[in-house]
Amino acid sequence: MAEQLQSFKKILTKKYIKTGTTPVFTGELEKLRGHWDAFVEYKSSELGLQKVQKAKDNASKKVYHHTLGQGGYKLAVPKWEKMEQDLLDRGIQPATMNWPERSRTWFYGHGGSLDPLTGDCIYGPNIQRAAQRLQEAIQAAADGTFQPDRERDELTYALGNPEHLGRTRGKGVVPWKYGFRDYIESYRSRQRRKNDEREHLRRLEERLMSHDQRLEEEVQRQVAIAMSQQQQAQLVLPEPNVAADHLSQRKSSCASTDVAVAEPTGI
Repeated sequence: MAEQLQSFKKILTKKYIKTGTTPVFTGELEKLRGHWDAFVEYKSSELGLQKVQKAKDNASKKVYHHTLGQGGYKLAVPKWEKMEQDLLDRGIQPATMNWPERSRTWFYGHGGSLDPLTGDCIYGPNIQRAAQRLQEAIQAAADGTFQPDRERDELTYALGNPEHLGRTRGKGVVPWKYGFRDYIESYRSRQRRKNDEREHLRRLEERLMSHDQRLEEEVQRQVAIAMSQQQQAQLVLPEPNVAADHLSQRKSSCASTDVAVAEPTGI
């Protein structure tokens, strides 16, 4: 109902408000007669315009765009299942066979497909990075080196941004409670919160230790530079002039010789 209401308001805004016209309040629009002026006033207000601009700004930041069309996942999922089944009937294993459900549907919903001859994943440059990271995360989960945890799963890792609270990617506008049914018991679990807090503290300690290590390495580097500069300074000091010093200590020949007294001469 929320999606339908949102779509209905978008249609009214595009068809009437942006064109400066008023609908004919007949049929399904009859109930709008008493609310139309308030709706136009809100859409033209500063608050309404700010919300529209904010929505545009958020939409401009979106990197990956789905290719589902108006039918959404409801019409697309049967087509994807048939594509995979056709490969299996020909003895070809689809690369997405063991993928998590929402990773698989997100991949297909954003333009990914399967090679009809090999069953390998094929995708365009728009989702290349995400598709490659998704395959890496799924393989890591299979090897046991990555542990998916509700919204922190393979798809979240591949996309590199957190899950939106109001929807579940790969499933549409579905709350987490229904999008992650396998974790339904953990939504009010104190143990999950404790685990999250413990993980947060562990990461904080790792960052502090890393900072301390970098600081210690920097101090050692500065000390090494200072010692190196000191050693170089000692190597280039001028050697004492031994000959000049020896000459400065010798007595003058004149000073060491007695002056002869002149004898008086007769006239």
